Amino acid sequence: PASLEYRDKKDGVFRLQGFMDGSDDVVIASDSTVQPKTKSEYVNASLGGSRSESAMTRSDFADFLEYSKLVANAGASEMLSGNIAPSPAEGTCRYCKAGGSCGVNLGKNGEERKTKSVKCSQIAALVRKVRGNGNESD
Repeated sequence: PASLEYRDKKDGVFRLQGFMDGSDDVVIASDSTVQPKTKSEYVNASLGGSRSESAMTRSDFADFLEYSKLVANAGASEMLSGNIAPSPAEGTCRYCKAGGSCGVNLGKNGEERKTKSVKCSQIAALVRKVRGNGNESD
């Protein structure tokens, strides 16, 4: 998975949550006891069954990971061009250890960026569009 987090589920099983390649070979490598059309007890994915938003196809997962490189490169380009303005995502200032030094003053101007919910498949499609192969799935 692209993140490491466990969550309590209604069925009482603690599964590793996060974004992952949900291909059958990866699900089997993550849980050798998983049965066909059954959700793994260790990761949030099923073997040969329905696909969840976080367990993507191999090509969508590769594009999803590529997105982080595109964002990092864009951020580096902006900083090299002289842009160092803080632009925190909504809620992140509560956890930031450098909150007092960046100049963002929560409450006065509402300077946190509001973020919208985006699906993993939308991120993968954006990467394919930037790469030049539209919304096609590889």
